Amino acid sequence: MLLKSLKIISLLWLGSIGSAFFTFAFQVISARHFGADNFGIFSSSLGLITILGCLIGFGVSQFWLKAFGEDGWDAYKWIRPSFLFFLLSTTIIIIILFIWSIFFIQNQKEKIVTYILIFHLISIPILELVSSKLQIEERYYELGFWQSLPSIFRFLLLASLITTQTTTNIINLAACYIGSSIFIIYFGSKSLYKLYRKDFKLANYSTTTSTSQKNISELIIESWPFGAATLFYLIYFQSSIILINQYLGSESAGYYSAAFNLLAALYLLPGAIYQKFLMPKIHRWSAFNPEKIYKLYITGNKIMLAIGIVSAIFIILLGNKAIEIIFGKQYLPASIVLITLSISIPFRFLASNLAAILTTNNYLKPRIKIMFVAAVINILANVLLIPKFGISGAAWATIASEIFLCTAYLLICKKYMNIVKVKMT
Repeated sequence: MLLKSLKIISLLWLGSIGSAFFTFAFQVISARHFGADNFGIFSSSLGLITILGCLIGFGVSQFWLKAFGEDGWDAYKWIRPSFLFFLLSTTIIIIILFIWSIFFIQNQKEKIVTYILIFHLISIPILELVSSKLQIEERYYELGFWQSLPSIFRFLLLASLITTQTTTNIINLAACYIGSSIFIIYFGSKSLYKLYRKDFKLANYSTTTSTSQKNISELIIESWPFGAATLFYLIYFQSSIILINQYLGSESAGYYSAAFNLLAALYLLPGAIYQKFLMPKIHRWSAFNPEKIYKLYITGNKIMLAIGIVSAIFIILLGNKAIEIIFGKQYLPASIVLITLSISIPFRFLASNLAAILTTNNYLKPRIKIMFVAAVINILANVLLIPKFGISGAAWATIASEIFLCTAYLLICKKYMNIVKVKMT
């Protein structure tokens, strides 16, 4: 059983790394081939689309994991309002996008690219909804393939475009997203339609029929904390690079990004363990097996902390060489940032276990408050430290935020575990 779990986690991690690699390769080739100006236009449009895509269905995909983990087949009552909310929020977001482009996007090229990327906007929540469905069914091999497919598809389209066309522009670049998005929309919709018809397997639950139904307003009340968590995470995750670019310029932002991308690849490991493998089980354990939640708290903390410490030592010893091999000698200033940021690695790994536990029961809302405070700390610390200490100041701002986040999670989890221990007696 342990060997099978490790095999699944390894597959999901490798799938995440593969997806991140093709995404990174797509960005590098695009930047080199189309030039800074055109790539800036494309990146701006894509950034807007990505943020708006997170607002469609605001947290529904994550809520499904909780609902089906706790209620089994009875959670099917949320499926119809989920699809209605998806259609409603998609319509609203597309209208907002058109209004934004009319009044705030002056560059005609950028407007065209933004309109083309509407297909990508629709595909983002569909990708997440199908991913949640596959997790609920515990079809982890298909999950790894499904989540890595869009980035591979886009990379192959871009490579084909560059090698076969004598002249290309950013409209062609945006078209690469159309191809992968249509693929996701088509096959994702077919998969979700099967879910709507109850044509799916729910792991560890016998087939029963849900007799009750829920409405959209009830769904929003349940799902918004998950959506807010994603939104605050996006703010927390991106603010350093944005502020570095604002205060120090794009070159410094590039150095920081190089270091940060290496750590982001490392952080895919706890993401694969908790978000793609354990999360449905954690919700189920929280409802029916408190002993396993307590065991996860004790054992998971020890394992994640140990992996984090070993990883930090590894980065400190080999960070310089890693930067030079992967990015080249011109990015060596990033090695200082990477080595400084390695201090935060044990805190991030430990927080991954604690955050997963705090997604259960009524602890998600306190967790969101903590994430909001961490995002504010990160922004304020960056504003204070970047002008004075440069990109090293941004690294220390990130470390301060990670320590706060981990400490706050640990304090709340200790209270939660006291309640769990009472249930176990």
